[in-house]
Amino acid sequence: MLIPCNDCNFENIEEAKFCGKCGIPLLELTEDGLIDQGYILERRYEIIDIIKEGGMGCVYKARDIRLDRECAVKEMLSVEDFGDQEYAIRRFQEEALMLSRLRHVGLPIVMDYFIENERYYLVMDFIKGQDLQNILDEYDGKPVEEDKVINWSIQVLEVLDYLHNQKPPIVYRDLKPGNIMIRDYDNRAVLVDFGIARTIRPDSDTTKTIIGTFGYCAIEQVKGKPEPRSDIFSMGATMHHMLTGVQPQLLNIDPIEKINPNISKKLMRIVNKATQEEVEKRFSSARDMIETLVSSDMPAKLMAEDYPDMVFIPAGEFWMGSNSGDPNEYPRHKIFLKSFLIDKFPVTNSQFDKFVRETGAKIVHWKRYFKAGTENSPVVNVNFYEAEEYAKWSGKRLPSEAEWEKTARGTDGRRYPWGNNWEDYPIDTSGLMRVGTYPERASPYGAMDMSGFIYEWTSEWYYPYPYKGPYEKGKIKVVRGGRSSFATCSYRGFERPDYRNPSRGFRCVIEC
Repeated sequence: MLIPCNDCNFENIEEAKFCGKCGIPLLELTEDGLIDQGYILERRYEIIDIIKEGGMGCVYKARDIRLDRECAVKEMLSVEDFGDQEYAIRRFQEEALMLSRLRHVGLPIVMDYFIENERYYLVMDFIKGQDLQNILDEYDGKPVEEDKVINWSIQVLEVLDYLHNQKPPIVYRDLKPGNIMIRDYDNRAVLVDFGIARTIRPDSDTTKTIIGTFGYCAIEQVKGKPEPRSDIFSMGATMHHMLTGVQPQLLNIDPIEKINPNISKKLMRIVNKATQEEVEKRFSSARDMIETLVSSDMPAKLMAEDYPDMVFIPAGEFWMGSNSGDPNEYPRHKIFLKSFLIDKFPVTNSQFDKFVRETGAKIVHWKRYFKAGTENSPVVNVNFYEAEEYAKWSGKRLPSEAEWEKTARGTDGRRYPWGNNWEDYPIDTSGLMRVGTYPERASPYGAMDMSGFIYEWTSEWYYPYPYKGPYEKGKIKVVRGGRSSFATCSYRGFERPDYRNPSRGFRCVIEC
C-alpha cells in the first residue's frame, strides 16, 4: 500500500515516516484513527495532545509553529453524503469563512481552516479551562448552585443571541455541557466545538441533516429541521442537568420539580418553558430568555402564562389619589406595590354560576340579573362577603384599593384608564353589557371595563388618605370604578359590606 504525501502527492511506501520527495512528516494515525503526538498538520500545527474525541471528529491541542502559541485544532469527519467531493469542499469552506468572521467574548476565534488527507480542520483559540460536563461530574449527581446556573446560562444565551441574529441566522445545533467551557481566568462560559453549526437558509438542504445529542436535542432537530429555538431547548436541557445533577434522557424531559423539588419556582418555570416540546411554547428568542432570567419580576411573568384571563402588573411605584378630585382622593401620593395578577375582566355570570353550583352556596340575589344571553355580562347584586367567598373558591382574593387603582391608571397618573379625557370614549354603559365590549377603553396593562361600567368591590376598609393599608378592620368598604364621568381611576366610593346593588360587581387578583 502506498501513502500519498498530502503536500506534493508523491506516493511513499507504507512504512515511511517522511515523504521521500519533499521530506515532510507523513500522517500517522493511532489504532483509534487519531493523529499521533508530534505530527505537524499543514506544515504549521504540531499536535500536542487530544482535548476531546467523539463520533463527529476530534479536538486536538496544538502549537502554531509560525506564531509559537497554543491553539485548538478541530478535526471534522463528514456527516453528510454530499455526493461529490467538490461540493463537500465548497460547503466546508463556506462554513469556515462564516465562522471566522464571528467575534464575541463567549466564542473562540476561528483563525484558519484547511483540508488534509480528506479530513476537514478548523483552527481556533485554545481556551484554558474546564468543560461544564467535567464540572458536573465533580458535583457527582448533586445540583449546581442556582447563582452559578443563572450566571453561566445568561453568558451562553448571550452567545446564542449573537449567533441567531447573524444574516442568515446561525444555529449551533449541539449545545450541551460538554461543549461549554468555563474559562479559567474569568470563570466565563464560552461556547466551543463549532464542528456542526450551520446557517439556516430557507432553501438550504443542510437542514435535513439530523445532528445533535439525545437528551439535549429538540424534536424538530431530530426530524432534521433545526431552527434558533432548537438551541433554546438545548439550553433548557443543559440547565435541567445543572439543577438536578441528572442527565436528561431522550426527548421527553421530566418536569424539573419532579427531580429536584427544592429548586426555586423562578428557575423551575424557566427550564420547563425552555424545554417545551412544541416550539411555539418556548421562549421566542435567546434575548427573551435572558430578559426573563434577569428580570426581578421573572417568576410573576412566567406565572401569568398560566392565567391567560389575567393581566400582569409589575412591581414598582405609582401615583395614587388626586389633588383635584373629591376630598377623599386627596392628597396625591406615591405607593410601592409588589407584582400581581388581576382579572382582565370583571367576574361574569357564568363564572359565578359555576361557583354556586359547585359549592352549593346559598346565594340567590344575583340570579335576578342572570338571564338568557347574559352569561358573559358581569355578575352584579352581590355583596362584599359573597364576592370574597367566590375569590377564595377560585384561589384568588379581592384586590386592594391600591392594586385596583394601579391596574386602572398605570404609572403616568392618567385620569381614566384610556387617557385624560372622558370625551374620548363617553359611552355610559348603564345596561349590563358583555365584558370586554369596548377594548379601546383598556387600561395601560390591558385590563378591561374599569371605568364607565360597574362599581367593583375591593378588599379595603375605607380610611382617609394618605393610604397606609391594608387595614384590618373598619365599617365601610371601598368600591372602585363606576359608570359616569366622575368615575376616574382615583375615584373612591364606599358601601357597607353587606350592601347589594345591581351595579356592584368585582374582579380578583393573585399575588405573585
